[in-house]
Amino acid sequence: MHAHVDSRAWATLVDLVMERSVDLQQGDPDWDRVFQLARRGRVDALVARRVQGTAPEPWRRRFADALRRASFQSVWQARVQREVLEGLKAAGVGPIVLLKGAALGPLLYGDASLRPMNDLDVLVAPSQRPPAMAALTAIGFTPVATHPGRPASYAASPDWLLGRAEVPGRVNAAVELHATLGPPWRFPVDVAGVLARAVPMPDGSALRLGDTDLLVHLAIHLAKEQMGGTLKHLVDVHRFITQRAVAWDAVVDRARAWGARTALWLTLSLCQDALMTAVPEGVLGQLRPSPLVATWLKTAFGVTDHGLRRLDLPMRWSQLLFPIADSPRALSASIARYGRLRLQDLWLSHRPAVR
Repeated sequence: MHAHVDSRAWATLVDLVMERSVDLQQGDPDWDRVFQLARRGRVDALVARRVQGTAPEPWRRRFADALRRASFQSVWQARVQREVLEGLKAAGVGPIVLLKGAALGPLLYGDASLRPMNDLDVLVAPSQRPPAMAALTAIGFTPVATHPGRPASYAASPDWLLGRAEVPGRVNAAVELHATLGPPWRFPVDVAGVLARAVPMPDGSALRLGDTDLLVHLAIHLAKEQMGGTLKHLVDVHRFITQRAVAWDAVVDRARAWGARTALWLTLSLCQDALMTAVPEGVLGQLRPSPLVATWLKTAFGVTDHGLRRLDLPMRWSQLLFPIADSPRALSASIARYGRLRLQDLWLSHRPAVR
């Protein structure tokens, strides 16, 4: 079980991340702990921007180093992003929708270096997958074996990860190509509608999700990984809600249509708990699962010093014991599909090779 975050350092971190007024002269916080929590929550660049020239040494220097690293990585990722978009467009792939960090940095943070990302997430129409894969291969990317030894599971995956060595053995560029916004057997997203509602990025280089789709997708992204995110992901949701004019009725309807009602409730509830995010009570009431399910999920998920999971369980055990699903039927369908794929994996992995 992961420990809860300690109150003084956590309160300071949240105030800094939320850009609230912080009087650091009134009893200095444990800067070692604040820095550690910021690094684990992937918000160290955001905090570093706030405490420039304020934190005592050696923490002032450490935060400044974090900001420099974030700036360097942002410049490098912007170069990779331009190359990827140019390659896809040259191959006739479109529309191209940027997801997660690539869209959220410019939209919510004003500076892409303040919103770190591990890879470039791109959504294309399912029919565009072959030309998109070919275009990425042409500029040096190769598919990554995300399901080693599981050929059926890999073939059925709606997401494909590709990598390219920038500095062999040290720096790798990664692109995750999506044909939908989540596992379709759990979240039946209308991809055609999503692409039609997408809106241009500020620089016009690509599209991003429309606001309603974007908010629900943030919850789906966390739920499909069993809330395997960090404080960064809750900050994304908080900043979206505070900066955008949220059409809550449309958000609730979209979450229901996509089987993401429980996922959105849990995400918004964690934002309230951790960041005091202002969510209309009527919205949470419409999204909330049964009292038993809500209590059960809250025993497994919450903000800790290691992320958003209270219990250190393997992914499959977490999915079975604490399913983030809207109905028993959806859960049963997901389990049955997983069982079928695993049987196919075993069959394909052990059948004799054809000579």
